Amino acid sequence: MHRLGLRSCRFLIIAGLTIALTPLPAAADEVADFYKGKNATLYVGYPPGGAYDIYARLIGRHMSRHMRGNPQFIVRHKPGAASLNLVNELYNVLPRDGSVIGVFARSVALGRLLSREGANFDPVALTWIGSANNEVSICAVWHGVGVRTTADFLSRPLIFAANAPGAESDVYPNILNHLLGTRFKVVPGYPGVNDLTLALERGEADARCGWSWGSAKAAKPDWLRDKKIYVALQFATAKHPELPDVPLVTDLARNDQERA
Repeated sequence: MHRLGLRSCRFLIIAGLTIALTPLPAAADEVADFYKGKNATLYVGYPPGGAYDIYARLIGRHMSRHMRGNPQFIVRHKPGAASLNLVNELYNVLPRDGSVIGVFARSVALGRLLSREGANFDPVALTWIGSANNEVSICAVWHGVGVRTTADFLSRPLIFAANAPGAESDVYPNILNHLLGTRFKVVPGYPGVNDLTLALERGEADARCGWSWGSAKAAKPDWLRDKKIYVALQFATAKHPELPDVPLVTDLARNDQERA
């Protein structure tokens, strides 16, 4: 992880990705003096128990050793709008002195690009300085739906559970609808990532998209072992080594424009 040794700044983490806002230079001893004997807050934009919570607790456990002054990190949760609320607070409300860090959805950075309502921050003003993981996102269909092939997946009017509009779980199936002509129905409003998996178990939804492959393996290894989900698609620039037979979204493009 990139060294986090700046005072008079605000740090953010997106899916394990650390971001600093408007950093100001500071001498090493001033930074150490600022953090020495203090606690720092590590906010998570989702409810406890999900992948973002796991990343935050893992990073927070070790971050103290890599920051001058060795502050101790306290993990707290600020869920809402698929973590957009947290980003807005970090950008507009919370202290800019380096005492607050946030973990939120990687798709939040695209909020302004996608004209997402309520994205009250400037992503261009963020400085990306580190990452905990490089994830492949998947679309997975519950086994009871009967989807077993890519053709089935693309032809069925599946119901997708999603977090708030603008989250990966909302954006990805809508991308497929607009570009490939699928007839997916996206149902947003689920507060956390765990709620999306519960929606599949309860029969409220047929599928979910924007699910990190690493998170799926960690959270539901039994689903993969017992083939309770069919992994239909992966969103990435290259196939994950463990998913050689699952098509990339770009594989489904019918022309260069769709592929782009």
